[in-house]
Amino acid sequence: MTHQLRVSDTFGPPTAPPPCHAPTPSPLTLLVQWEKVDNKPAFIVYSVAAFSAIWLSSTVVNALNGLPLVSAAALFRKAWPPPSSLLTA
Repeated sequence: MTHQLRVSDTFGPPTAPPPCHAPTPSPLTLLVQWEKVDNKPAFIVYSVAAFSAIWLSSTVVNALNGLPLVSAAALFRKAWPPPSSLLTA
């Protein structure tokens, strides 16, 4: 028994691409979810703490990013004076 593959079997009709983003919730939905929160002060405290932690960590990363791995003075000391083999021809 031989199986023949037809082009129509592999390529079906064109389909619509999936949506690229989820629909945004309406403000009414957000208010309903907010009303379902039992401990609103704790939620606010945790939200502010999470935002502060992200902000602080980005500040630390930016500060560390500004530090050079090797100082310019150390590079200059190793580059000057040139080795004597380069001075003699």
